[in-house]
Amino acid sequence: MFTFLDMINGSLGYFNMSVKVKNRIYTIIAALGDLYLVYVTFMLLKNHAWLRGSLYLLAIIAISYYVYLNAIYYFFRSDLKV
Repeated sequence: MFTFLDMINGSLGYFNMSVKVKNRIYTIIAALGDLYLVYVTFMLLKNHAWLRGSLYLLAIIAISYYVYLNAIYYFFRSDLKV
């Protein structure tokens, strides 16, 4: 997973883009990763792995909170001068 994120970070470093656009891309990638974690959690709970599924559910709640805050900050605030 970290290799994939490092590959994305390296490829975005070649382009000259603002920090706000990069952070928007990172927010979208984090949301996609969170959706994958929702799928894994659903499959764990479906297969009666209650403890691991509930721990993943707590991780989903925490990650979703920060993805939501980043989405509000980078997508819906137009008064920023970045």
